[in-house]
Amino acid sequence: MVLAGGLFSCLPEPRRPPPLQEALENAARGRAEDEEDRRRHPFVCGGNHDFDNRSPDERKRDFEREVTGFTSNCVLSLPHQKYGEVRVTWSQKDGVSVDLTGTHGLTEDDRRCVEAAARNAAPVGNGGYHRGVADWVRDFPEGLTIYTSFGKPPPLLPPMPDFAADWQAATTSPEARARLLASLPDEAALEDDGCISFPLRPAFLDRLTRWLQTAGARPNAFWGRDLDAHDDVLAGFGVKGQEDAHAYVLPNISVIVERTPWPPRPRFANAAGHEVCLLKWDRKLQQELRARIEQRATCMTGDLGEILVHPLADVPAGRPFLSVAVGPTRVCALDGGGRLSCCGQRTPQDIPAAAFTSVAVGMNFDCGVTVAGDLYCWGSGAPAYGSIIKGPFAQVTVAPVYNALVHVCAIRRDTRALECWNPDAGRMVTASAEKVRSAVLDGWGVCALLEAGPVLCRESKPGDKWRRLKAQFRGLVAINQYDVCGVPDAGGGVACVERYPEAPRPQELALLRPPPVPEPMSVAISGGDGCVVDRSGRLTCWPVARNRWSAGFYRAVAASGDRFCAVTIDGRVKCDRYWPSGAPTAAFPEAGAGL
Repeated sequence: MVLAGGLFSCLPEPRRPPPLQEALENAARGRAEDEEDRRRHPFVCGGNHDFDNRSPDERKRDFEREVTGFTSNCVLSLPHQKYGEVRVTWSQKDGVSVDLTGTHGLTEDDRRCVEAAARNAAPVGNGGYHRGVADWVRDFPEGLTIYTSFGKPPPLLPPMPDFAADWQAATTSPEARARLLASLPDEAALEDDGCISFPLRPAFLDRLTRWLQTAGARPNAFWGRDLDAHDDVLAGFGVKGQEDAHAYVLPNISVIVERTPWPPRPRFANAAGHEVCLLKWDRKLQQELRARIEQRATCMTGDLGEILVHPLADVPAGRPFLSVAVGPTRVCALDGGGRLSCCGQRTPQDIPAAAFTSVAVGMNFDCGVTVAGDLYCWGSGAPAYGSIIKGPFAQVTVAPVYNALVHVCAIRRDTRALECWNPDAGRMVTASAEKVRSAVLDGWGVCALLEAGPVLCRESKPGDKWRRLKAQFRGLVAINQYDVCGVPDAGGGVACVERYPEAPRPQELALLRPPPVPEPMSVAISGGDGCVVDRSGRLTCWPVARNRWSAGFYRAVAASGDRFCAVTIDGRVKCDRYWPSGAPTAAFPEAGAGL
């Protein structure tokens, strides 16, 4: 068997197409070149070094790719009007046949070009991959059928939302069912359970993709399966309750579920099928979705459709807050009485009933230091399984990624030493015996500001040692992957130094250079962005594009990922991004932080 050379072009110039004979000569020339290449390199054929050891299904996929590639070499003008499905069959009895009845808009030359290309890509009887054709065809005693498609076909189904009403009516009315069946493409069927099924072939999937663009919006990625083993919020909906289905939400109208059913529908028992199912936006569906959302997240606001597509959480505005901590999927605000209010993704464990002085938000769990100096962590994989860790501690920092080697560090209140959680020892161990003023932990390691002024950084990997940076800060250290920022001893404002000066950094990420800010009181950086609150309460951010905070005065700022959150002078939490997608808000929310 031979995979023959392809047709390089049948109609490369829509206005001046070359004769079909020229295209066929090009194909013949390509086959001759392939034969010469096989003669010189007998163990490399068609890019497949081990064809004989591949399974029949794998070989069939190889042929499908070949047919698709060869037919696409027929450059067709007016692709929006020329489209369709090509079926190529091969059998010992009948040889090769090409069916173009599923194509639309082709001229006679187009049809001859596509047919010739499909035949040239199909197996022919003058050789094989180190075997004769008679030997190869034993793998496919029933013959072989391959489908491919080209062009830009119209959507598979009528546009939404009008089609949703017709679809729903078809599940209860015989007349509406007959009308719906008449609007479906050939080989598609309306099943007894109301789902629309069709063959799992490229031509149908291409058209389905175009239709799904009108069927609704995909739920925000936050509602998918997460690290705490929560299923997708929409998993299990529909007739068969398939977990790996894809959902499309058309708020207040319907939810469309797309899936490949398993086990297959009876009429697809010998060939895979695909289907889309419509879920009515009724009271039962809404109640179930809200219950699932409540299990996953807290403080979500807005109507159900918006929560699924653009989740938005509000920190309660009923009491004044003093500080805020921001994580990848959650934010926690601390009030004057030491009470925490956390919004966003729920943790498997509840916040301990204690008064806190410091809090840090991570990926899977959060930690806080109580008034008594004890350390509590709660959530999935929390140190000490959520039990109390005796201190006394003054400040805690948590890595905002789930795969960090070091997840939690805290500064002792009595000795000011820095301790970090060692999961092997099951306790906090000393990371630095020097007196530490503040520390920040991220996915790469930890940086500590000593009370004497120097900044020390080390990576989380075993055996790494502290490195003293060329900076003398007196407070407010913040870090990202490449920089460490703080308030220098000499002069005001915020300055930054390289975290790893000996290591190369991307050219597009230059050293951060914050704008002049008098008497900084709170600083946060994330990536190449940063914000500073000065003693007067003014909030200044960089680059300029982020400096869009509404007029007012603030007491603190924090950041994680693309999101910065600040506490106003009167205790409200305000953020400059929706949570958790990172899409910018049109205007900054007032009471209650838009996360």
